Amino acid sequence: MTEKRQWKLTSMQTKTHVAQQVYAADLGKVVTIQPATRSLEQNALLHALLTDIARQAKYLGKTRSVETWKGLFVSGWEIATGKQSEIVPGLEGEFLNVRRSTTQMGVKDLSSLCEYIQAWAANEGVRFSAPEWEGI
Repeated sequence: MTEKRQWKLTSMQTKTHVAQQVYAADLGKVVTIQPATRSLEQNALLHALLTDIARQAKYLGKTRSVETWKGLFVSGWEIATGKQSEIVPGLEGEFLNVRRSTTQMGVKDLSSLCEYIQAWAANEGVRFSAPEWEGI
């Protein structure tokens, strides 16, 4: 079994260590450098926001699940921030929005999504039970 290693570049010491690991790696290995994905704190904030909204708000006259709210907010946020949206016919003729997964979002995008959710909720009178974490 091939060992998969992952490092977060947080210091010059870590960066040097990673460079040494890359240099020592066998040819044929793959190295990927990408933005950091969301943090555990961001994930907790997102789900706390969505849970409070699901308990207090309605969409089109109905209460909705956390997962439905997540889909609504990601779709709305993508449009509001000028990202692509794709509506496709489903397997049974229904229409659905093929949207980005929040698990694949970087820190910056998830932070922007949480701000979008908080702004919407403020306009709708939703009160949050979780503290608002600045900079998450």
